[in-house]
This record gives sequence, C-alpha cells and structure tokens, in this order.
Amino acid sequence: RIKSHYPSTPVVGVGVSLGGIILTQYLHQLGNNCDIKAVLSISAAWDLFQTVYSVENGINRILYSKFLCNDLKGSLKRYTEQLSPSELNQLPYDVAEVAKAEVVSQFDQKLTCRVFGYSTLQEYYTAGSNYGKVHKIRRPLLSLHAADDPFVPKHSLPFAECESNPHTVLAVSSHGGHVGFMEGLLPTQHTWMNRVCREFLEAMKHYQEPLTRRRL
Repeated sequence: RIKSHYPSTPVVGVGVSLGGIILTQYLHQLGNNCDIKAVLSISAAWDLFQTVYSVENGINRILYSKFLCNDLKGSLKRYTEQLSPSELNQLPYDVAEVAKAEVVSQFDQKLTCRVFGYSTLQEYYTAGSNYGKVHKIRRPLLSLHAADDPFVPKHSLPFAECESNPHTVLAVSSHGGHVGFMEGLLPTQHTWMNRVCREFLEAMKHYQEPLTRRRL
C-alpha cells in the first residue's frame, strides 16, 4: 500500500522482538524479491529452541515464562468471554486445556500450534527460527542484541552466518537486556536502541549499492 501511494519512497522495516523475527523471516523467504529496502531487528530471537530453554529454566522460568504465559492466558480469557457457545465450539483448541498452561511452550503447544496448523511444537519452533537461513537474505539487515538478553542468549546468535553474508550485521552490546539498551547515569529518557534506529534509517535513505565490509 505504501509503494502504491508513494512509489519512490524507500521502505525500511523496524521490528522489535517478535516483530524482528517476522521481518527477518520475510527477508530470507523472499530473497531478491523482497520489497523492503532494509531491516533493523531489535532483540529478536534466532533460535526459538534456545530462547525457550533460556526462559523456562532457573529463575527465568518465574520471572519471564510464567509471567508471559499468564498474560497470554489473560488475553485469551478476555477474548473467549465475548464468544457464544457455538463460536467456542468452533475454536481449533480447547480453552480449558490452554488455561492449564504454566509456561509459554505449553501455551504454544496447546494453542499456537493448533491455530497455525503445526503438528508438533518442534515443527512450529523449527519453522519460526531464522537460524540457518541467513544465507538467503539479500537486503541489508542490522540485528541489534545485548549479551545479557535472557530471551536471546549470546550463544544462540548466528555470528558465523552473518559474517559470511555481506548483507547482514550483528551488533551486540555487553548490556541492554531485552529491548532495553538504556544510556546514562540516570537512564530515564534516551536509549542506545533509539539512537541506532535513527542512524540506521538515515543511512538507509542514501543506500544504493550492495553492502560490502571493510576490515579496519
């Protein structure tokens, strides 16, 4: 729609967390046929198996996975309360069973897989992971991460894959958490993430040729 109204305007995608996963999938699935000029992905998981293992073990299970699962179940409850009995019977999942989920992977198993037609959780996470697919990307991708992100462990990042693809760059800060990247002694306003985003968008306005790396 943007291209139809503004054909000469470059379209750059910015995706945060799940949004970054989706945009990266778009890049490698379409390759040279991709209509987006470039993508900035922030705190997006590459390997969903590693993400689930990280957030469902140790203290992260309580801090993140249980909290997120309860939030998802709350959204589901609000949605299903508006449905009639006949509409509830047409759902591809059992609402009572989904309510028993304690962590995100159980929610995905009971609901997400059924909604999107995946037979198993492994099939869903394999399809949703971008790890091993970097070589198909043909547009500039800047993937921003923090080494202390509990959702995207540093060892799950595709360093070698991105190094071998001239279109992709991994930028990893030592701190920043998941979509944090705060700056300053009293980090209440500006973030490194926002600064990088502005600089990337400005650079992509003038970008024409394929990316090439220069070793300094």
